[in-house]
Amino acid sequence: MNKATLDTIDGAELDAAVWKLLKRTVGSCKVVDHEAWGFGICSDPARFNPSSNWFDGGPIVERERIAISFDSIKHLWGASCKYDSGIGLLQATYAEAPTPLIAAMRAFVMSKDGQQESQNEND
Repeated sequence: MNKATLDTIDGAELDAAVWKLLKRTVGSCKVVDHEAWGFGICSDPARFNPSSNWFDGGPIVERERIAISFDSIKHLWGASCKYDSGIGLLQATYAEAPTPLIAAMRAFVMSKDGQQESQNEND
C-alpha cells in the first residue's frame, strides 16, 4: 500500500489490512493464541474491528507500543509506531485520524509496510 492510501484508509479496509498483517505473522487466520499474543485473534475477519473496537485494537496498541496523542489545534488524533529499519536503527511512522484507534491502526500498518520496504532494500 502506498503512503497516500494509508493516510486515508479506514473502516473495513483498514481492519482487513491489520488482519492481513496479523494473519501473516501468526500464520493462520484460524489461530487463537492467547499466550503468544496476549489476546485472541478472531477466526472471522469480518468480526475483527481493531480500528473501532478497543477489545481488538487495544492489545495491538499495547504490544506494538503505539504512542497516541491528540492535536487540539487540528482536532485530530495522532499515533506513532516504531519499527526496525533493518540496519540497526529504529524508524517511526506517524498517522492522523478522527479517532485514536484509526490513527493507531494506520500507524501500525504503515510501520509494517516500512519494515517490509527496509528489508527489501537491505536484501
